[in-house]
Amino acid sequence: MISLNTSNIELQTIKKIIEENLRHKYIEKFIGNPIINDEKLLVLSLLINRSSLSAQVKERYILACVLVQVALDTHQEVPLHFHSEITKDEKVSNQLRVLAGDYYSSLYYLLLAEIEDLEMIQLLSTAIKEINESKMKLYYMKNDSDSIEEYINTMKTTEFLLIHHIAEHLKDDSLNAISSEWIIIERLIHEKKNVEEHRESQFVNTWTEKYSSYFIFIKQLETIIRNKTLALNELIEKTPALQATFKDYLIIRLSDINNNTSIVEEG
Repeated sequence: MISLNTSNIELQTIKKIIEENLRHKYIEKFIGNPIINDEKLLVLSLLINRSSLSAQVKERYILACVLVQVALDTHQEVPLHFHSEITKDEKVSNQLRVLAGDYYSSLYYLLLAEIEDLEMIQLLSTAIKEINESKMKLYYMKNDSDSIEEYINTMKTTEFLLIHHIAEHLKDDSLNAISSEWIIIERLIHEKKNVEEHRESQFVNTWTEKYSSYFIFIKQLETIIRNKTLALNELIEKTPALQATFKDYLIIRLSDINNNTSIVEEG
């Protein structure tokens, strides 16, 4: 079983332990290493580690939550539609992504079943169901919504649902407002990079069709990201009880984001 220093966990230490537990040579050969969302990992770790749970349960909860998120993110990489000239290797790769997502998901069941934590299994199962339902809502919004802000708000809800359920279970919502805003900012930065590097995603496919030019779409994303970082900075300042190391980390990260956005705007 994994061993975590639950009194003072370094993000990279947790990530390394999780990656070791997720390692599967056959899966890595075809689709690479699983993607671990650093922002959600950090928030989940902070949330769970400040609870009164035992060290063993904290370990299992953190790993179980990350397994769920990895499973969801792996399934997210499977295209909803396939182009007519898809190669055999691409088809195999996508089939393996589905199986890999199922595999990662099954690991969290095993992890919690070992300590007979049926309540947590049910909670995570409910979260997965709601996340998938919210993703379907996003999919159908592409035909119904002309508001990118409305779409982003729904995407924010989707991205934060897992942490919301954990926070509710632990009766600690003190990180919700700040962490949900931070997570959607990081997601929008990722989507902006997708646009710039001409990579497909559901968000990119939905909104590039609705803007008259690539330049206007990029500028709109930059404006939304900048406004959200300014609002989050204000929220951080109004939350004096926020853990000092987390607060410092966020302030530095938001400063980097604003500086990078300014450079793009000036260019």
